[in-house]
Amino acid sequence: MKRLRHWKVILASSLLATSLPWGFGQAAAAEKVVTSHDYKLTITYDDKTLEPAIAKYTLAFKRSYWLMAKAYSPQTAPKEVFIRFVKNNKYPIAYTVGNTIYINPDWAKKNQLDEGMLVHELFHVVDAYPNQTTAPSWVKEGLADYARSRYSVLDSWIYPAVASSHKYTNSYGVTARFFAWINHIKKPGTMLKIHQKIQQNQYSEQLFKEYTGKTVDQLWAEYKKNPGSVEALNWVFKNNKARYNGEQGAGKWVTYFDFNYVPGSQNYLRVRNVSKTQGTVTFQVFNKKTGKAVRTYSVALKANEVKRYDPLSKALKEPPKGNYTLRVKIPKGMKIDFELNYGNQTY
Repeated sequence: MKRLRHWKVILASSLLATSLPWGFGQAAAAEKVVTSHDYKLTITYDDKTLEPAIAKYTLAFKRSYWLMAKAYSPQTAPKEVFIRFVKNNKYPIAYTVGNTIYINPDWAKKNQLDEGMLVHELFHVVDAYPNQTTAPSWVKEGLADYARSRYSVLDSWIYPAVASSHKYTNSYGVTARFFAWINHIKKPGTMLKIHQKIQQNQYSEQLFKEYTGKTVDQLWAEYKKNPGSVEALNWVFKNNKARYNGEQGAGKWVTYFDFNYVPGSQNYLRVRNVSKTQGTVTFQVFNKKTGKAVRTYSVALKANEVKRYDPLSKALKEPPKGNYTLRVKIPKGMKIDFELNYGNQTY
């Protein structure tokens, strides 16, 4: 399924105030305000059915924005971010103007697990590129989707499979995967340096050769021959999270890892079917001390379907503090991605 694009629009604030018929100045029915480190998010909305999506957006902001700001724009990332819900036929999902993100309310209600969309747009807030930057759109959107893969939880969005028809100028996910290969396999640190040059309005394609020894065309040719596996590498949260990509089903129990759990911690389990085979994946959490299962989840998945659970929640009689083991049984013919957050205190 072709993913609709997310756009960044740069307009002067005076133009916004005078020419955009989006109801600026009208009293907001409700506001949701959250803070994370030194940053603040204000969400304005007038439809209560948006609240499930808003809850996800606040978590995505608290989890990702301060980290992206620290990594990419520690001095220039806006301290305040705003989200508004508007319908705009030209930008059917979302777009960003300065430090304000505009999201289609219909999309938000139908795609409540698409937190990665917001992370993409938050990167556009963070990037602080000059209005007259010479960097082409494919570079900027590729970097934003690269950030999405780094700082968002697992959702229905995945890197597109490498195809012979692809070009690095395709932008978005195609370019993002190429950038991940450059940054994790070919020459670590390259994309941050290029990002910084864009901020200084000094971008040119020559930078790829300066930092890697090869032109962007030469890099692309090498990448197409051996694109490697970047999915599992391309993940910024290392503490108290575990993500597995492309796990092939064998129809039997596989033990993945041990973890320490503290009651009251944030936790979630997300699983995504990345194959055409439908089936039921089973997860078990074992108490290592007693050898007994404290949680068993059977998750029926259609092709490319994503589901989310709170496996250790208080509502399910939260287990005591201790050491646990995660086991997973994946049906033959299925391939899944999954991640377990088992106590991240960041958000």
